[in-house]
Amino acid sequence: MKKFYIMIMTAMLFATVSCDELADELFEKQVLFARNGLVEKDVELVDENSISMDVSVSISGTSVLAEDVSFTIEEFPDTLADLNKNLFDDDVEDYYTLLPDAAYSFSSYTGVVKVGDEYGLVPYTVDWTKLDMYQDYILPLKIKSTSNYNVAEANASTLLLNFQFKNSFSGSYSLNALKDGNSIQQGGIDVNALNVNSCYIELPLIGNEAQTFIVQVNSDNSVEVSSKNDSVVEIVMIDEGTLLDEVNVYKKTEGMTELDIAFKYKTADETDYKVFEGAFVSVDEED
Repeated sequence: MKKFYIMIMTAMLFATVSCDELADELFEKQVLFARNGLVEKDVELVDENSISMDVSVSISGTSVLAEDVSFTIEEFPDTLADLNKNLFDDDVEDYYTLLPDAAYSFSSYTGVVKVGDEYGLVPYTVDWTKLDMYQDYILPLKIKSTSNYNVAEANASTLLLNFQFKNSFSGSYSLNALKDGNSIQQGGIDVNALNVNSCYIELPLIGNEAQTFIVQVNSDNSVEVSSKNDSVVEIVMIDEGTLLDEVNVYKKTEGMTELDIAFKYKTADETDYKVFEGAFVSVDEED
């Protein structure tokens, strides 16, 4: 996933009307997404394939609804194409990926904001097992039509859901390590979820180019490390280190998560192994 997240600031445009026209209304009622623009959607991975979620649609304005308002949403890939072009231009490798049709399902694209409610929900499911978890996915949606009132301006009636998949030890970590005897202290390292029990980490183990290694946490909190591409980088676990008292373990204490890892590695054309030993530490953010 990307090491930075980009937010699009959206403005809700309302047309004012006079008190003579609508005594109880300060703003024209419009139908819009409760959250709109580019929205990060945190998704906790589970053992089951499908994860259930909702899209929320609301009505702007100040007066109470006099009647139920139904609405229809639809996929709108053009907004993703525009976003990628505007943000990254020709840097195609940085583009967000369109969530594939096979990986999500809406039982219905219609919903209702009922009298007395603040919003209406449209449920959907995402099957994370059908995704390449190394990609950064977006589901682009827009409000297509409503039974009453106008659809809001495009900046409020379009939604780009950017899925951020999580597990119990994914997140942003700081690192205190030795790489072939050289000390490394680095913050802001992303540990990205692959499934319920595994994550991947990118580090420049060889030269300045980042290599990807996979960390699996077992039921006994022991840790196993492998290379994403073992034909390029071979990894062999080691059971002791000089920096850490205990290696290849996952530790969870109040307010802190720690991955203590040690392994040796080499490229396919090297004969001698280098050694990596490091403590990845994530401190929980206070509310």
